[in-house]
Amino acid sequence: MAGVIVSCQSREKRALKLIDKQMFKELYDYKSYEPIETKVDSAYTNPYEDSTVRAIGYRIYAIKEVANDKMDEIHEAQSSMNIWSDMYTSYGSSEYTDAKNKWNEAHDDVTDLIARWKKCNDSIKFIASELPHKFIGWKVTHKFRCKNKGGQPDLATYVYIMDKRMKKVILQYEPEDETEQSLKGLIEDAINPEESK
Repeated sequence: MAGVIVSCQSREKRALKLIDKQMFKELYDYKSYEPIETKVDSAYTNPYEDSTVRAIGYRIYAIKEVANDKMDEIHEAQSSMNIWSDMYTSYGSSEYTDAKNKWNEAHDDVTDLIARWKKCNDSIKFIASELPHKFIGWKVTHKFRCKNKGGQPDLATYVYIMDKRMKKVILQYEPEDETEQSLKGLIEDAINPEESK
């Protein structure tokens, strides 16, 4: 039993040493960095922390952002078409045609983006289904306090996936970050499309 406790403590110390190096490189005010809590668990392959799946997920995130902008363009063009549809002057006809062209262009772009989104979803679903369940290293959840750019103390939690020997960080993310949560949702939707409806 004592051996297990020593082993766990040793792992935590090694994790903190590696995290400290990361913090030194990344934090705005490293001197104010204060570790609060560190938990070390075994890390196994899963799609939400797989680098390839996450890369595709970020691609979907970008596609979604562009698609939303294009949908705004479609609505704007539709409004212009509605305004100019009853105008029978050459100016009104020209404005209507211009709005119609913009609508067509944005609509074509959205159609293309949706097709690319679907391909990305298919790729994620395939990778997730083929991903073997195996031990890859250590999942370290690290809570800490440090000052932000405004000089105010800030509380944050980072998750690190470290290799088996705790020599390098494979992945790092903030679980409470808005982008991270959106990414997780997009991956979830790709893996389980029926549940997201």
